[in-house]
Amino acid sequence: MQDRTVFITGATSGIGRETARQLAARGFRIILACRDLDKAEKVMQEIEEQTENPHLQSVHLDLAVFRSVPVCVSTTLQAYGIPDIIINNAGVFNNSRVETVDGLEQTMSVNYYGPFLLTMLFIPELKAAAKPVRIINVSSKAALYAALDIDNLSFKRRYHSFKAYGASKLALLYFTRELSKRLLDTQIVVNAAHPGRVNTNIWDIQPNLIATVMRKLSLTPEEGARTSVYLSSSPDVAEVTGKFFYQQQVIPYNARSSDQQLQNDLWNHSLQVVKQWLP
Repeated sequence: MQDRTVFITGATSGIGRETARQLAARGFRIILACRDLDKAEKVMQEIEEQTENPHLQSVHLDLAVFRSVPVCVSTTLQAYGIPDIIINNAGVFNNSRVETVDGLEQTMSVNYYGPFLLTMLFIPELKAAAKPVRIINVSSKAALYAALDIDNLSFKRRYHSFKAYGASKLALLYFTRELSKRLLDTQIVVNAAHPGRVNTNIWDIQPNLIATVMRKLSLTPEEGARTSVYLSSSPDVAEVTGKFFYQQQVIPYNARSSDQQLQNDLWNHSLQVVKQWLP
């Protein structure tokens, strides 16, 4: 039994579910943070049957609703203690613009702002614990071809599904780099993961022909989970921070993901967006 706890978002299906299953099979305690607790209960039962690991719990979290995030963090800390591994895995892809109750575009909220707020709320407790902690942000190689417009991150102008998705994943890369830099004097490491193009329900909203072709060309969720599992469990990356991985290899940052001024601007912008919910 691993004496370590994994907190993972978006683990009731796809890559997240498979990541949770593989880590449970390795003996980790698992906390599934998700919107649908009934679905989480079913997934936990299935994972327990498959892995014979009974140490699975769930907590409610809706990354599209900021008020849900501090409640989730507080509940987690009180009920299960301080996680050793945090995997920001949850993500959405929308063909059309959807606005959240906080007035933000949903792709950016779920894929970036929500994980930003969630992680920032955990950080004080993680630092106070003075123990090794791993934070994994599930991004995408799409980030390397994306662009960020700080003045239009809610895409009220010129919404495009792939641009919004790519921007949210690029924001996660900037967050990974900046947070890792700010935590260099701690035992907390922060890395980003590219799962690959994976056959998940992200293709459900695409036209049938496109969905059929892409599913055939995609990795299985089991294959897609490997990078997150590696970053969560391998001793080889216990002290590696600020990197972007696919499988067991580092993906070099390109010029688009290495703009220090934009990285700083995004950090300050993000703090302003979520400041109401920070201590």
